[in-house]
Amino acid sequence: MQIQELVKGAEGYNVDFKCSVSSKAKEISDEVVGIANAAGGYILIGVDNENLIKNK
Repeated sequence: MQIQELVKGAEGYNVDFKCSVSSKAKEISDEVVGIANAAGGYILIGVDNENLIKNK
């Protein structure tokens, strides 16, 4: 699946968006474990909750 297609969709059971990683390492590791324990999926870093790709 293409990243652009994932970004256009919404967050859900198998997709989670994170704007950045630095101060959210614990939160992201929890997300990775949750998705791994479910059916697998994607965590997109650099995408906000409004499905916008952030350029920092």
